[in-house]
Amino acid sequence: MATNSRSSSASKSWIKWRWVLAPSFSAGLLLCLGSWGGSAARLSIALAEPKVPNAARRITDSDYGSLQTAIDAIAITGGTVEVSRVHELREEITLRSDVQLLGMGGRIIFRGDRPFVHEGDATPSRVAINASHVQNVRLFDLEVSDGAPQAGPLVGIRLFDSVDSWVERNRLNKASMVFHSVDTRKVRNLRCRDNVLELGGIDASGINVSAQNGALIDGNTIDAGREGIGIYNGTQNSVISRNHTTNHRPGDGIVVIAGHDLIISENISRDNAQSGIATQRFHEGNDVRHVIIVSNLVAGNAFDGIDANGGLVATKDRVPYDISIVGNQSHDNERSGLYLTHASYALVVANQATSNGLAGVHVHESGHVLTSSNLTSENSSKEENRKLKAGFVFYDAPHATSTGNVSMNARTDNQLWGLVDVNDGRRSASVTISGGYYGDNTQGTVSRTPLDVIRANGR
Repeated sequence: MATNSRSSSASKSWIKWRWVLAPSFSAGLLLCLGSWGGSAARLSIALAEPKVPNAARRITDSDYGSLQTAIDAIAITGGTVEVSRVHELREEITLRSDVQLLGMGGRIIFRGDRPFVHEGDATPSRVAINASHVQNVRLFDLEVSDGAPQAGPLVGIRLFDSVDSWVERNRLNKASMVFHSVDTRKVRNLRCRDNVLELGGIDASGINVSAQNGALIDGNTIDAGREGIGIYNGTQNSVISRNHTTNHRPGDGIVVIAGHDLIISENISRDNAQSGIATQRFHEGNDVRHVIIVSNLVAGNAFDGIDANGGLVATKDRVPYDISIVGNQSHDNERSGLYLTHASYALVVANQATSNGLAGVHVHESGHVLTSSNLTSENSSKEENRKLKAGFVFYDAPHATSTGNVSMNARTDNQLWGLVDVNDGRRSASVTISGGYYGDNTQGTVSRTPLDVIRANGR
């Protein structure tokens, strides 16, 4: 049962995580949950480092009539094209295999106003730099901007079905990046790092990753698009880390739709029109599975800080989605700090959720969820249903466990309850509570409420 002793088992539970991101382009994460019998959630991702184009061959764009001519010339042997001029283009550039474009003070301004349907796409788009079925390409230190924004969103860099690609330290103005594939069985070895995308409100994902196997999306700054980073269509064995996504309308900072075997780590996602980080189902058989969301900061978002949606239907007892939410900070979001729905067998461990409009942690129609060593405080200021004004809400969450959590008010009276368990009255439907601290809430520690009472109030 719950305890109001601050020296509860919360201090005895522990979490140990190891995150490796080495020059060999490998990543791994190990979660050991000491408070849950030493069980561990493991996800290890190993990605080969992209190859280097012919370093001995180097030319400059000023020696050729156009940037495309320079690319075609260097592609014969492979090598580097230095981009030192301003190129005002009306036709997209076609990138070749074994070519590196290296920005040396030049710019690419795309003024083409006619969108085309590119291979692998269903709708037309304007593209500045395009590559299909290439390998061993690098794009470094380029500056790409849209010179005809009235013609619709511009894809500044587009790679389709490509292998061993490295896109790093580029600056895009009102232009996005798209990395698509049609076969997730083939490892792509995509590295997209340290780019700056100032989207200026265009209707596009800043970085769009679709059906990729083996991608690293790391250290990018993305501002003011439809959404910051979109991970789609079975993208797998990939890492999304240390990105900064802000001010996206009407979407999320980072969204995963039908992806699996992913690590989402150490990102900052703030002030977005929906959630800071969201996972969404697509259709049956394309759910979100085996995802670790660790050590992110999500704040000031108009929906939830983290919105973890595993499957299409509420399979509370049958399907393990294996979503782990660990060590995140979620504060000042309009809705819940952490919201899980249809996410059976999830782990929610060592997070802090403070000053969110609804619950700090809300588990909805998800079975066998473990919550451990989390802190929630000052939440539920915008919750209209007094029965749900709590730090933790378990809503129709059979076989869930709350162990060593802390839920309280420190400066306000927003949280009426430390924990609310909404269930249908069956013993298996009740949350098992072990240790923790649920004091300093306005009305009480733990409330168990019949499901039909909440439903009668429109929830």
